[in-house]
Amino acid sequence: MKFSVYPLQGSTNIAVFQNQHQQGGPGPINVKVGAGNPADVSNWTPVSTYPFGDAVGAVIANLGTDSVGMIVDGTNVTSSLSVTTIPNSTDKKVVYTPNPPFASGSSHTAGLIYAGSTNWWSFRVITNVTVPATASIPSSAADPAARGFKAKVVQAQVTTTLANTAARAEAQLAGSNTNIALPGPNADGTYTITNIINWNVTKNPGNTPADNGSFTAILTGQADEPVPGIPGPGPTGAARFENIAAEITAYLDLPAGYQKFGINGDDGWLVKLGKSGETNGPVLFTIDRGAGAADIPFAFITPQSGLYPIRLVWYQGGGGANLEFFTYGPDNEKIPVNANRADAVKAYYNVNQVVTPTISITRGAGGLSITYVGKLQRAASLASPVAWTDVTGATSPFTVSTAAGEGYWRTVSP
Repeated sequence: MKFSVYPLQGSTNIAVFQNQHQQGGPGPINVKVGAGNPADVSNWTPVSTYPFGDAVGAVIANLGTDSVGMIVDGTNVTSSLSVTTIPNSTDKKVVYTPNPPFASGSSHTAGLIYAGSTNWWSFRVITNVTVPATASIPSSAADPAARGFKAKVVQAQVTTTLANTAARAEAQLAGSNTNIALPGPNADGTYTITNIINWNVTKNPGNTPADNGSFTAILTGQADEPVPGIPGPGPTGAARFENIAAEITAYLDLPAGYQKFGINGDDGWLVKLGKSGETNGPVLFTIDRGAGAADIPFAFITPQSGLYPIRLVWYQGGGGANLEFFTYGPDNEKIPVNANRADAVKAYYNVNQVVTPTISITRGAGGLSITYVGKLQRAASLASPVAWTDVTGATSPFTVSTAAGEGYWRTVSP
């Protein structure tokens, strides 16, 4: 019996329904990397982009009702496998979900057991960081009328192409070069992006339109959009669309756990925690590159759910320029951040003020004086279950007469 097998890990060029080929015997599972590159490459061959740490598995053709098992790092995990049929196909998806996810940068060996043999492959997990819980604010603070991003775009008129580094982009955003980009309509010169980030400089005035990246009109129905504020006055020829840097900020509403993000861009980018202008936040991902559009994933862990301020810095030197910002959903489907779909991560360019409840109670001659921030609540007893009720019309400081009888007070977020 022969099976067509390829791992879900390994090169990011591998996805469901792509690059299947016959696997006839034991040994390392082989994969084909990239369109137009037919040579088989062992999955343990080093690659520049590593798999996420939340799952390990493979897609198998012609399995039918036969059994399949898996060994991960010397432990048989067959009883924990999920084996499902891929829609509109006879292929089976075999997945093991480690709990907790594999550690950042860790190396592993997996074996797929079928047809009386075990086929092995090795892989190294993508690096990630755990962000501090203090970086988040409650999801309830999101302003529902402010879905989207704020974008600051700068462009330099210089005789040479600026360096393709995050350091250059940060310096340019800070004013190292005279900015000639057209300012946005907001008071601070920024643009408000109310949908997704799907920029392509070919869509800017004076350029030759052509879609690029993962989200295009033909592939996904999401046509590329121009980079805001480009070209600025002055440059001519190709220079009209070069030497650009942008800062894109938003609060992302994230659950607790393992976050799988990706960017498709030309040239490079930097992702940090932080609001506009905050350059000292923890780095989630950075890459210095001068290259064409490519999907590059990154991961991080959020210890609790909430709104996290994300600052994406993108830069362009010469040649093409595009930027897409997305997450990886089930089966690593790419989903634009802030897309109009239920499973998309929501972005907010504004949040409501978060009130930290406080309370201070002092006793005076006539009773109690309660000084507080937040919403004042009272309970007649602390017997379980405690019945807290809002003190209607209360303002701070609030006076309670000694004749009011037994009572307990607290404050909560309004």
